[in-house]
Amino acid sequence: MGILVATLGASWPVIPEVLAFTNPRTVSLLARSSRVEGLSSVRARYGIRPVSEVWVVTTAGAAADKALGELRKWSEEVPTIQLRWWQLADVADLASEEEIGAMAELIHRVVFRARWETRRHGGPLYLSLAGGRKTMSADLQTAGAIFGYDALLHVVMTGSTVLEGLDFRKPLPPEIADHILPVVISGAFEGHAALDFDPPLEPEGYPIGPEHGGRTTSAEIGAALRAELRERMRRADHLLSNFRIHVIGGEASPSFHLLYTLPPKVVKGLQKARVGIDPARREEELAWLRALPKADLHCHLGGVLDGRETLEVAEEVAGGVEEAARRCPDFGSWLDALRATVDDNDLEAFSRTLGPPRALAGRFPGVPPPLPAAGAILACRDAPEVLERWKTDLLGPGDGVGFDAYERAGDLQGSALLQSEATLRAAVRKVVARFRRDGVRYLELRTSPLNYTRGGLSAEEVARILVEETLNATSEAFRIRLLFIASRHRDPKRAAETVALARGLYDSDRDFGKVFAGFDLAGDEAVSNPASFREVLRPLLERCVRITIHAGETEDAGRVWSAVYDLAADRIGHGLSLEERGDLMARFRERKIAVELCPTSNMQVVGFRLHPSPGRGGRIYPLRKYLEAGLRVTVNTDNPGISNTVPSRELLRAAELTPGGLSRWEILSLVRDGFRSAFCSAEERRRMLGEAERMIFEKVKRR
Repeated sequence: MGILVATLGASWPVIPEVLAFTNPRTVSLLARSSRVEGLSSVRARYGIRPVSEVWVVTTAGAAADKALGELRKWSEEVPTIQLRWWQLADVADLASEEEIGAMAELIHRVVFRARWETRRHGGPLYLSLAGGRKTMSADLQTAGAIFGYDALLHVVMTGSTVLEGLDFRKPLPPEIADHILPVVISGAFEGHAALDFDPPLEPEGYPIGPEHGGRTTSAEIGAALRAELRERMRRADHLLSNFRIHVIGGEASPSFHLLYTLPPKVVKGLQKARVGIDPARREEELAWLRALPKADLHCHLGGVLDGRETLEVAEEVAGGVEEAARRCPDFGSWLDALRATVDDNDLEAFSRTLGPPRALAGRFPGVPPPLPAAGAILACRDAPEVLERWKTDLLGPGDGVGFDAYERAGDLQGSALLQSEATLRAAVRKVVARFRRDGVRYLELRTSPLNYTRGGLSAEEVARILVEETLNATSEAFRIRLLFIASRHRDPKRAAETVALARGLYDSDRDFGKVFAGFDLAGDEAVSNPASFREVLRPLLERCVRITIHAGETEDAGRVWSAVYDLAADRIGHGLSLEERGDLMARFRERKIAVELCPTSNMQVVGFRLHPSPGRGGRIYPLRKYLEAGLRVTVNTDNPGISNTVPSRELLRAAELTPGGLSRWEILSLVRDGFRSAFCSAEERRRMLGEAERMIFEKVKRR
C-alpha cells in the first residue's frame, strides 16, 4: 500500500503529473517525453515505487471544488489508484490566521494517518508540494519533517506551456511533456525522534473526518495534534537524553557508543528483534550477520580448512605426490587402494586404508610429509564429499564428543598436510579469503610452528613463512595477527621450545613484532593445571606479552582461576565453567578479562542443545549469564574447517544455543567486544572500533 499525499489548489493536473513519475505504467502522461530515461534513473536512485492511493487535502472554495471535481472524474479513468480527499468545509481562501492554523492541523493529521498506514502495510509514503497555496505546501513539508516520508516530490514547469484542454488520460505530445519535470526534493526521511517516546501517538486520537474522504470543519478537527507535537518538540532533547541514560544504565554489556544516538524506535527495534529462535529466518539472519564487520580472536591454523579448501591446498604439492608414487611402489599402491575405496563410495574402507593421519609422516620411507596426507586428500578429487563424511564420522553425532575426537577430526587437513612451504602459504591465503568474504576485519590466527617441521622446515622457517603471509594479507580493510601456541598435553619440552622461539623472534625480528599478538596455552586440560606452566611462560610474562589460556572448556572453574591468577591471562579460551564461580566472574568484569566463546566447537566437544529452554533439561550455554554479568564476551570459530563454520554462523549459533535467542542489539555488543578485546595496540583498537562503529551505524540507521 503506497500513498501519495498532496495539497490541491485550483490546478488539478499537478496530481496526474506527479503520478506520471511514481506510476509511469498506469499514468502515461510523460511516455513521449525526451526525459523518460532520466526519470527512470531518478526513480531507481531513490527507490520510487508505484502508489495505490492518493490522499488530497484542500479548501472548500469554488476554485478548489472545481479542481477536485475534475480530479475525481480523471481518477475514475485510472482504476488502479484510489482517490481520497479531505476539505475544510468552513475554509475557502485561507484568509486568516485561524483558517491557516486549521488547514495546518488537517494536513498534519492526514500525513500522520498516511505514515501510520504505509508503515503498517509496508508501502511508501510520498508527499507532493506541487499544489495548493504556499502555506499548505509549507505545512505539508513541516508535517513530513515530523512524521517522515519516503520521498518529497515537486513538479517544475519550464517555458510557458498551456495545459488547458489537454487529455490527461493518455500520453501528452512531446512538445508538452518535455516542459513537465517531476523532481525529488528529498529522499527518504525517518521522521523526528520525539514521536518514539511513551506514550506513543496513535492516529485514532486525532481523527480527520470522514474515513474515506469528504468535508469536515475546523471545529471538528481542533488543534490538539499540533499542540502535542509542539510540546514534544520542546521536550525532545530532554526526552532523548533520558532515553539514552535509561538504555545505557540498564545494560551490563554496552554497545557501540554511536548507536545510542540513533532514534529511539531504531534502538528499540534492535533490542526487540530476536535472532536464533526461528529456523525459517535463518538465511535472512545470516545475511544480516555477514554484513557486519567482525573480529575473530580464536582461530587455529591447523583447523581452518574445509573439504574443498583442503583439496585446493593439497593441489599445491600434487606434482610431488605423483613423483613420490613413481619412486615408491608401496606409496603408489596405497594411493590406488584409497582411490578404489573412493570410487566404491566405501567410507569404512577409506578410513581403514587411510589409518591415523598422525602416523602418515613415517609410514612410507622416502616419502616426506606432507606428501602422504596430500596424496590421501587428492584421492578424493572426484568425490570431495568423502573428506567431509570422514570428518563427520570421526565426530560421531557431533554433540559432546570430547576433546580427543574433535582434535583427531582436524589431523588430516591440519598437521599432516601443512608440512611444506607451499601448503602453509596456501592455507593462510584460504582462511584470509574466506574470512574476508564473511565480513571479518580483524583475525588472530593461532599456530605452533613446531608442529609443522616434519617435512624438513625448521620452526624458524615456518614462523618466517607465516609472518610473510600475514604481512601480505594485512591492509586497512583486513588485519591479521599471529598467536603462538604451546600444548599442555604433549612433551613439556616442546612448550618451552615454542616459548623460546617466540621470545627470540620477538626480541630480534622487526617483522615478527608487527604481527605477533600473543601466546596461548592449549590442549587437553585434564593433563595439567595452568600453574605448572608458570616458569615455562615466564620469559614472555617478563616481556609483557599478552596471554590467552584455553581453560574451563572441559574442566571446572579451578582451571580458569589458575589461568588468571597463575598465568596472568588477559583472555580465556572457552571458559564454559566460569559460570560456576560468581566471585571469579566479578573479577573478570573488574579486570576486563575477555571470554572467547566458540559456539559450534563448544557444542561439538562439550554438548549443548540448539534452541534450549529451561524446562527441557540439559546444560544451558552460559552466554546469557555472562552478558547479564557484564563480562566481555567474544564469539569465535576455533577450528572453522572442523566445525564447518565462519564468524557470522558462529554469531547465529551463539543465539541458537541461548534460551530465547539474542537480540540484534546484543549481537552488536558481542561484535564490539571482539574488537575491543583484540591483542593489538590501543591505537589500532581505537581505529578498528571507529571503523566498525561507522559501518554498523550506517547499516542499522536505515532500518
